Amino acid sequence: MKSLRERLKEKVPPEEEFEGAITLGEPAIKQGTWLTTPLWNQFAWGITLKRANLQWQDFMEAYGNSKYSFIRWSRGEESWKDAMDDFID
Repeated sequence: MKSLRERLKEKVPPEEEFEGAITLGEPAIKQGTWLTTPLWNQFAWGITLKRANLQWQDFMEAYGNSKYSFIRWSRGEESWKDAMDDFID
């Protein structure tokens, strides 16, 4: 059986899905729903996480712990893959 991390890494959407977020600015990047809402709903991470007994609040807390990786991504200082790996790990 695959770990939760492995299952989420299989569901990482391509960077192109979120490139528009770069124009939102740092406050929106820090807030996080530009990424968490589509991941939870559109990309079905919510289903996977709920099966692991994790809720929306847990997901947002995880994003909060990795938000600076996405700020670095928005500045071109970090790759999408690295930012997503930080979020998942």
